[in-house]
Order: sequence, then structure tokens, then C-alpha cells
Amino acid sequence: MPRLTKPDIPLREKLVAGAAALTLAYTAWGFGGVIAWSLHWMLAGCLCTFVFALVPMPVRWDRRAAAGDSARSTESSRLRAALLPFGRLLRTPAVYPAAAFLAYLAISAYNPAYVIASDQRGWWLEAITPPLASWLPTSVQAPYEPMNVWRIFNMHLAAFSLALGAQVALASRRSVVFVLWSFLVSLSIMAAVAIYQKYAAVDTVLWTYASENANFWGSFFYRNQGVAFLNWGIVVAGVLYFYHAHRSRERARSGGPHFLAFCSLGLIALSVALALSRGGILFAAILVLFFLLFVLIDFSLSTLHVPLPTLVPVSLIIVGLMAAGLFQVHRSIDYAAIEERFGNIEDSLKNADRDARVISSRLTWEMAQENLPTGWGAGSFRYVFPMYQQRIPEFFHQYFHRSKQEWVGRRFFRYAHNDLLQFLAEYGVAGCALLLLTIAAFLLRLARGFVRFPLRSLFLLLGLAAAFSHAFLDFIFHSPAYWIALIAGLALVAQLTDLETKRS
Repeated sequence: MPRLTKPDIPLREKLVAGAAALTLAYTAWGFGGVIAWSLHWMLAGCLCTFVFALVPMPVRWDRRAAAGDSARSTESSRLRAALLPFGRLLRTPAVYPAAAFLAYLAISAYNPAYVIASDQRGWWLEAITPPLASWLPTSVQAPYEPMNVWRIFNMHLAAFSLALGAQVALASRRSVVFVLWSFLVSLSIMAAVAIYQKYAAVDTVLWTYASENANFWGSFFYRNQGVAFLNWGIVVAGVLYFYHAHRSRERARSGGPHFLAFCSLGLIALSVALALSRGGILFAAILVLFFLLFVLIDFSLSTLHVPLPTLVPVSLIIVGLMAAGLFQVHRSIDYAAIEERFGNIEDSLKNADRDARVISSRLTWEMAQENLPTGWGAGSFRYVFPMYQQRIPEFFHQYFHRSKQEWVGRRFFRYAHNDLLQFLAEYGVAGCALLLLTIAAFLLRLARGFVRFPLRSLFLLLGLAAAFSHAFLDFIFHSPAYWIALIAGLALVAQLTDLETKRS
């Protein structure tokens, strides 16, 4: 019997997969994308992915074009081949809300309603007449460094162009899996480096940049952004585990790459635990527990052939045992030893209404309400928020000078520590709706395979829910590296599920 050979991957798909893989691998080492040049490198890689997916190429370099071409090469057939990628782009649902959202940001950039004024006393905002129209989305006219609408525009442009390029051009599962594994391997190495830096007492980020935040982690200046990035790695590792486990069963193999994905997940979870980020540890624990539960369900359904009516009570029993185990771990933890790092949780709950993040969220909500339809403009938070911050003197100033009997100094917030409310304040209802529609459109290709691959799909959606929940407590979505990895990861997993469903 002749040996089956896999079809060659055309050059276009190799270029797209290579650009996407390098870009996603770089997100783990690009200092979170918070430095302008690192964001621009990510943007360049994402745009290359998009351009490679669309640029006209010889028919033999594009399998889909070759399949639709006639045997005789004619001018009309070459033209059809050149236009085929654009046809695939137009049939990709996410392109329309993504383009609308980017246009929304661009309009606001050209329609500023405020400018930054300053003198020896400091800086403040002055209202101006919007050049286009007051009913259109507006923004704050500010420099690119440190932040303005164009910087946020580039972050979203990078994420959307990488995701769209992948969904348009990656027509084989091998290409998609290659990109996901490139991201996971790079992220796992970064997780190990972060652990090494912790125990080696390294005081600079990747031995390069000093951080104003002493609690950096790996390549991220802000620890909470770093662990959120690692938690997304847990989701990708889990998806790859279920994909390869299914493939191994199809081929009647006992081993497979899913064991490597399992080990990578464990390494990443360990790195999150050692980072000592409360939010990161909480969401990592949820993801790992659900992953283990899904692994058990997957093993029971596929290997032991346990019927679903029997599996449900068994799963509930196992969840109960897990809860009992966690309770025993809770009893054995020396909370006094870690109270210096985390603070007293009971006292934190009692004083929640005075917590800086709670106050910041409340004021951000007030800021959003005053310009709810279209928002204040992307990147405007740090400039607009002081107007609401000064409503609470002890929150606006550094301290109260007792001898002078006056408030002294000024506290500055770059982010609200609540991405969901900050997005609402900056983008408004219209912008947030377009952004959510874009994410939902990228996930549409997951729908066809949801019934066939429920555990993999549920774990991805659980990871997305964990990401949004974490974003409600922090500013993780304002890390370009994390945002690009999140959007591209969603699009790639949806594409993989769709391709696998079509194959079967």
C-alpha cells in the first residue's frame, strides 16, 4: 500500500505562517510593546502577515488560486487568481467591524475636542471646536509619546491585521498549529526566564531596561500584565493539548505532542504562581482546574467510553474532591508569611470602598457617563481623568501638609486599572460595540466545530472570559503584546477548529 504524503504548503501560506509565527513569538520578548519601537516592530510583523495574505502572487504559490484556475493560463485567469485573496478577505466576517472600528478611531484622531495647555503651574486641558463635527467621535490632541489616539490605533491595527491575515491565508491545519506552537514555545521560554530572573535577583527587565515598577516579570515592566500574558499561554497550551490528543486517538497512538503541551502548561502555571500576582494566580488556578476537569472528561468519553449520564455525577464528585483538596491546602498555608506581600485580605474587603482601584473605577464610570455615546477618545484617559480625580482631594494629591494645612503634590494615573470601564470612557458605547462585534466575528469560525470539539471550544471561551474578568481589575488590555496575542490567538484557534471541522 503506497504511503500517504501530505500536500505541499504553497509559498503564500508559508510566508503568512512564518510572519505570524515570528510576530507572535516576539510578543513574549518585546517588553510588552509599551516602548514605541517594540510596538512598531510588532506592527510591522502584523502588517507583513496581512500583506503576504493579499499581495498578488503566481498561481502556483497559492493553492486556493491554483484550484480555481483553468488548465490554460490566460490573462483573465491570472487576474482572477490575483483577486482571489481579496475575495476571501471580503468573505471574512471580522473585516467589516474591524475596519469600522479603525475608521472610528481615525475620525476621532482628526476631530480633537481638547488640547493640552501648560505653563509654569503645570498642564491642563482646554476645549476647542472639533474640526469635523461635535457629534462625531472626538479625542484629545496629544503627542504620540507618551500616549495619543494614534498609538492606540496602531495597537488595534496590529492585532486585527495579524488575525485577518491568518484567517484569510492559512488554509491548512499544519500552518495554524505551527503558528500556535511558535507562540507557546516562545512564551514558555519567557516563563522560565522570568523564574530565573526572580531567583537570580535581576534588577532590570531582560537585563536591559530598568523598571520604575520593581515588580516586573519576564519581559513585562508590570507584573500583572506579564501574568495575564502567561495565563493566555495556559489557554493556548490547553487548546493544543485537546487538538493533539484528538489527533493521537484518531491515529491510534499512545503518545503525541499533547504531552509537551501539558508540560508547557505546568511550567507557565508555575511561573504565574511565583510572580505573586493575586489576580494572576486566581485566574490561573481557575484555568488549570477547569483544564484538568476537561482532561478527565475527555479521557472518560474517548477511552473509557463512559456515557454522558454517568459522567455528569462522576464529574461532580471529582469537583467535590478537588474542592476538598483545595480546602486542605488552604488550611496548610501559612498566611502570616505571605501577608507582607499580599496584605490582609479581610482588611482589604472591609476597606474596599476606600481602595484606590475602586475609587478609580467609580471616577472612570463618572467620566464615561459624561460622554457616553462616543467617548473621550482613545488614549485620552490620562489627560481627562484628573478633572474627575480632583473631586476627591485625598485621591488627587499625594498627602496633606499639616503645618501648611494644605494638600501637596499630585497623583497621576496613566490607566484606570479597569480596562472595561476605561474602554467605555474612551471609545464610548459606539466604539465598544464595534470592538465587541470584531471579537465576536473572529470567533464565528469556532461555531461550526463547537459541537464536534466542545471541550476545546469551551476552554477557549473560558480563557476569554478570564481575560475580560482580569481586565475588569487591571489594565492588561493596554499591553500591546497581550492584546495582539489575545486577538490573534482567538482567530487562530477559531480557524483551526473550522479547518478541522471541514476536513471531517
